[in-house]
Amino acid sequence: MAEITIDELAHAAEQGDADAQAQFGMLLINRHYFQIGIHFMLESISQTRNAEHIFYTHIAINNVKSEEEKRQILVELYERADANECTALYILGACFEDCCWIAEDYERSIYYYERSARCGFSSAMCKLGAYYLDMKNDTKEGMLWYFRAAEAGSDDAWLPIGKNIFMTQIMIDGITYDLQTEADIVQTLIYCAEKGDIIAQFLLARRYENGKGVPKDMLKAQYLYDKVKHYVKNLSEITNLIDGMMYVTHGYIPTY
Repeated sequence: MAEITIDELAHAAEQGDADAQAQFGMLLINRHYFQIGIHFMLESISQTRNAEHIFYTHIAINNVKSEEEKRQILVELYERADANECTALYILGACFEDCCWIAEDYERSIYYYERSARCGFSSAMCKLGAYYLDMKNDTKEGMLWYFRAAEAGSDDAWLPIGKNIFMTQIMIDGITYDLQTEADIVQTLIYCAEKGDIIAQFLLARRYENGKGVPKDMLKAQYLYDKVKHYVKNLSEITNLIDGMMYVTHGYIPTY
């Protein structure tokens, strides 16, 4: 197969081919044509949401030196954000969180992450989960965003979900540390279930069914199972998701 020429790659990128846009964007950035290269990267990731390409684009933005290119890049990011393009919103959030030439502004960073999350971008949901859990010490709101990220397909969300929903203790160097009580977990699940989260509703239903951390109540369990069934054909889909992701991220399948 013959190699594609730069002219052919540029043409494919201009015609909207996402792979060509990413390749052409990286080529331009490597040659220090940052503004136009980042433009093509933004075009590509708006279609693919490729995590590696998003990270690459953020790093490229950090390396821009020309004041005019910086201005043009910000103008394009704001225009895309005004159009509710979730990847551009996410990158703006990342820039206000950590960029060598944009003043750090955590409130604006969270503002853009939240807008990105609300249009369905799971990486932004994880950012919000970490913000509420680690910086605001708000386990309920943090776990709500991690549950939403998991439902949107994020693998990264399962590490904090496992730690905060399925574990009450952890052992480090032979010493056992308390993480939270069963009552704490129940309150978090109730909060998330009331906000409409499907995984939380399912886990809370299981607890009512089995009387784990709450009085056994089959009516409440069935009510929650029925809510979940509005979104999945079979409850085993949720069970398989939880068991599979917990095994992958934590190395065991929890009882719940």
